[in-house]
Amino acid sequence: MQRNIALVGDIVRSYDFQPMPDRGESYIEGIVISKTDYSYTIAVQKRLFAGEVEMVAVGETVETPFKIFFGDWEGRIANLSPHGVAA
Repeated sequence: MQRNIALVGDIVRSYDFQPMPDRGESYIEGIVISKTDYSYTIAVQKRLFAGEVEMVAVGETVETPFKIFFGDWEGRIANLSPHGVAA
């Protein structure tokens, strides 16, 4: 389950769409600043859309739900911290 992937302070990657060979990846990366029973709030440090780097606004945050109805897959949220829960 995605809720056990990270703790507050871990660096995560949250995909918008499942990676596929015929399209560029779309995701955000950042630090988990809070966690609820249903989602992570991430301070965005990097944004990629269709394989292209996009600007990130200063102070930008994104709420990423653990479970989505359509397009969910194992690995949609990945812990990138060397010391993190899933490391």
